[in-house]
Amino acid sequence: MKAVARHFLIPMILLEVAMGVAFAEEALWIVRGVPSHGLVVSPVNLRSLTGRTGTPSVTAITLPDKKPVMVQFVPDGDRGSGVLVAQLPGAGDWKLQLQIRDSGKDGAKPAGVVSTDHYEMLFTDTRQAGYPSAIVYRSTGKRLETFVWNDRVHHRSLGSFHLRYDPEARAEVVSDGEICTVVRVQARYCQPGGKRPPSEPLAVYHWFLFKRLPLAYVTARVRQKEPFAWDEFHFLEFNFPDTSFSRWAGGEPLRHEPLVADGGSVRFDGWGALFDGQNAISMWGQPLIIHDGRGAYGTYLHSTWQSWDSTSLQVSTWLWLGTATDPVNAVRQASQSFGRPVSTVVTTPALRQRIETFRQKASSLRGRERQMRFWTAALAERLEAQGDFAGAEKTLSGQTPPGWHRFSAGDLGVLIGQTEEGFRLQSLYDLPNERELLAADNPPLFTLSLRDAETRQLLALSADKGWQKVALQLRRDGFVLQWSQPRDERFAGISVTAQARTDSRQNALRWNLQVRNASKRWSLWRVTFPQVAVAEPGDDATVLFPRGPAEIQQGVWRRNFGYRSTYPNGWCSMQLLAAYAQKPRPTGLYLALHDPMGCTKEISMQSNPAGRSVRMTFEHPVPNMGKAGNSFTLVGQAVWQLLRGDWYDAARIYRQWVMQEAHWYPRGGSTNPRLGNVSVWTAPRPLKTFREWMRDLPAWSLASGGAQEVVPPVEEFAKFCGVPVGFHWYYWHQIPFDNDYPHYFPVKEGFAEGVKRLKEAGVFVMPYINGRLWDTRDRGMEDFQFSTVARPAATKDEDGNPYTEVYGSKEADGSPVRLAVMCPTTELWQNKVREIVMRLFGEYGVNAVYIDQVAAAPPVLCFDASHGHPLGGGHWWNEGYWQMLERIRREMPADRALTTECNAEPFIAWFDGYLTWHWQHEGQVPVFPAVYSQAIQMFGRAYRGGNTKDLALRMKAAQQLVFGEQIGWLDPNIIREESNARFLRQVVQLRWRYRQFFTHGEMARPPKLEGNIPTVRADWQWEGEWWVSAPAVYTGAWQMPERKSLILFFVNVADEPVTATIRFSPSAYGIRAKQIQLTEKRGEDDSGRTQTVPSRFERRLTIAPHQAVVWEIGW
Repeated sequence: MKAVARHFLIPMILLEVAMGVAFAEEALWIVRGVPSHGLVVSPVNLRSLTGRTGTPSVTAITLPDKKPVMVQFVPDGDRGSGVLVAQLPGAGDWKLQLQIRDSGKDGAKPAGVVSTDHYEMLFTDTRQAGYPSAIVYRSTGKRLETFVWNDRVHHRSLGSFHLRYDPEARAEVVSDGEICTVVRVQARYCQPGGKRPPSEPLAVYHWFLFKRLPLAYVTARVRQKEPFAWDEFHFLEFNFPDTSFSRWAGGEPLRHEPLVADGGSVRFDGWGALFDGQNAISMWGQPLIIHDGRGAYGTYLHSTWQSWDSTSLQVSTWLWLGTATDPVNAVRQASQSFGRPVSTVVTTPALRQRIETFRQKASSLRGRERQMRFWTAALAERLEAQGDFAGAEKTLSGQTPPGWHRFSAGDLGVLIGQTEEGFRLQSLYDLPNERELLAADNPPLFTLSLRDAETRQLLALSADKGWQKVALQLRRDGFVLQWSQPRDERFAGISVTAQARTDSRQNALRWNLQVRNASKRWSLWRVTFPQVAVAEPGDDATVLFPRGPAEIQQGVWRRNFGYRSTYPNGWCSMQLLAAYAQKPRPTGLYLALHDPMGCTKEISMQSNPAGRSVRMTFEHPVPNMGKAGNSFTLVGQAVWQLLRGDWYDAARIYRQWVMQEAHWYPRGGSTNPRLGNVSVWTAPRPLKTFREWMRDLPAWSLASGGAQEVVPPVEEFAKFCGVPVGFHWYYWHQIPFDNDYPHYFPVKEGFAEGVKRLKEAGVFVMPYINGRLWDTRDRGMEDFQFSTVARPAATKDEDGNPYTEVYGSKEADGSPVRLAVMCPTTELWQNKVREIVMRLFGEYGVNAVYIDQVAAAPPVLCFDASHGHPLGGGHWWNEGYWQMLERIRREMPADRALTTECNAEPFIAWFDGYLTWHWQHEGQVPVFPAVYSQAIQMFGRAYRGGNTKDLALRMKAAQQLVFGEQIGWLDPNIIREESNARFLRQVVQLRWRYRQFFTHGEMARPPKLEGNIPTVRADWQWEGEWWVSAPAVYTGAWQMPERKSLILFFVNVADEPVTATIRFSPSAYGIRAKQIQLTEKRGEDDSGRTQTVPSRFERRLTIAPHQAVVWEIGW
């Protein structure tokens, strides 16, 4: 039997039961995955089960042995609804019988001091608006009372409104049982004096204070009378001005530091804590921030900080408040045990029996009939979890609930629910694998953010409600959904059309969306589409997101996880997300925007452990945002596709689309016909001429300074490598770095001679320039040309102020250098960058120019109408750079190259190389190389110091090799470190020997090793300490199918030999031959021995420490 509601255990489970129309004084409570301590919390609505309206009294017994269980009902203010807190006998899955009676009374009483075995809390209505105003640690007597709770909403125009300023706030005890005391605090968001914002937001908090545990669990239900877009919503900001705590710790791997009042902040997805000796306060369950701000804003431990634009919001957080000999370990263990999600459902015994019987009968069927019956059972379970018992019964009886529309796209089942006010997605079902992929807390199909062009007020309108007229039209290949006539008269003239095409061959749904806006006052500000909450797809559930080369993480359905970034940039390089699992059966969902122009968008993933879901969202700033009457048409298609595989299979889906439609994917010339004759943006250049020297380079060094400093060590580096190398030259100009841009000339003395000398030594020279920034004081402390020349071409916000950025550079007086972001569509900036590049090529003969930040930094929403581009959103940012770079490429010498920072995809046709220095995250996978092999070369990682720098170097270099990157971006003096130099030379020589596979081949599926593969762990020093763990053997595969050639890499970075088993499957590489020729090579001079073996085989492989083994396979 499959669980249908997945919630939050504290294991306090957050079981959501808003049960339907049945009347029963007995209910069945099913709880799965209870941890060993047995503590469970489950929100329920008992009125819908019993029909009673008073405060229920609840008892529970286990089934079938009928042993009593300690249980406590906590009302939430709505008659009959609340939370069940239970202490179950132990770990496992439980069925319990609930006896529900009307207590006939309301047990609320004013709150004061609440005592537990570990702490005391003081709640008053007059101090901090009912929120805890003092905390005492029972074991040590430490008392906290200088803190404030800065829980608030904030808008850039309206300012901040705090709960603690509400003069009418109240705190009351609503439950006091054997397990916990619960205090309800109700307050409105106000400014000092009680002023409230127009949307009148308010909050109801419940503080669950556990009597025998050093724990508290805090929930908040926040509401406002109409949608309003708050820039910031803050929940549980515990802020103190003094030295109440002296240290902080948090995260995995653990970080533990003193508080030093430096104004710094750290963020955690897991847990975070403040310590003073043996005393601690910790939080987990939401993204956390610790800010070290004593003497300024204050030091704080902060839970949720997000935007909020709907009428309601629910959040929760766990707290540890106690004393321990080793408080860091105590908090760490508690965060790993309490607050873990479990699966729960409250139902009637009769309905549960009917669903189980229905499933048993379906299991005897075959084919499509079986699939559809299991889907029906899953839909009945969903209705059961929602409390619609009658609807579940009808569904099992074959009666389609009103407004339901079922579709199938091959093996993907889709259910759209129609109501009087909108449409809602009800199911995404993998039919053959009998798996529901849609989470119960799925968001609306779309959300429109609308702004009053006069007042700048932001409101929201969603797909599921707020419309007077909705319609569904069936098409031969799908369906069309239409929304019109919003109920809010202010939005008259706004309508939406969504067309979904079913692709049975690919098991996919392909969406187009259009929003028409005929309003004379309201502007479309942002459109969020698609947005889908995916249920946990299996035991080894994994998410894929496009940070750097792409990254995978497991287990995020059961812990806090968040990713959000603006596309395109180096940390959001592609437009795809995925969620998948291999066990018990391969299933998952590929969710992507196939947008051939690469429009600006926010791409995000956010887990909800309470609901065992991960929400995947694409948010589009609308072209001409802020102008009344602007409309929106989705460029390209939104794709929902069943994914039966892993990250590599998602990469192949995306690659197929990219090669066919993406406007930045180049057509190859005679040097690489495999790129094919695909469509390209016709205005700049449909054909990319590849610089073969740039594609072939196996290694890079970098250094800063004048020729006399950098040339000799780079010459030695090239001689040691014994192959052509590249040199990235920083600070070759007389101006300081990141200062006085873009006035790079005159150059430092000896630069031209240094370039010539390095080229004679077989080194390809590439100096640095910046492609985005103009210093606002661009001659020392003087505003030389910024205001008179550059300012008109700078990007600007709505108020006409230039966007500026600050890095580490300083002016002569110690003030930060402020660099304006230039608009790439302007003729002035296009000419300026071209002028610098062409001068470096012409006067100094460099081989390449590195134009910093183009594929690294996200687009800026420019509102300067004089630039001629749409205001805010759209694809004009990309087009501006395409035009700039196309002209440079057309005019520069044929043997020269252009590169840039990071790897945002829309610029591939105009650059020869991407500096992938930022590929530094644990769990990263080579989706980007798998998609763009042949189209562009990737080079460089940031190699840094630390106590584990040697292992970190081997890990990075090995990963670079198997990912297909050019090795290095290293200090040339690395050759003086014997062990590192030996490993580096080995990897560089392999990159050179097999360069044809990297430049003219394509990435194949990396082989998987079986056996006891040790894990290595090193500090990669990306941002301070940056620990990365990985299997000791890095593997990779590259093939040239037209030559019937394949190479497999196995690189052992550990200090010990590793023995493993490989099972080679020819079908994974498109090999149909029954036999293959296998040559194994070890070491730089090993010519190997060729064997003819069956194409499907199993082999043991032992790899020496710091050794790379290569298998050459032909057929």
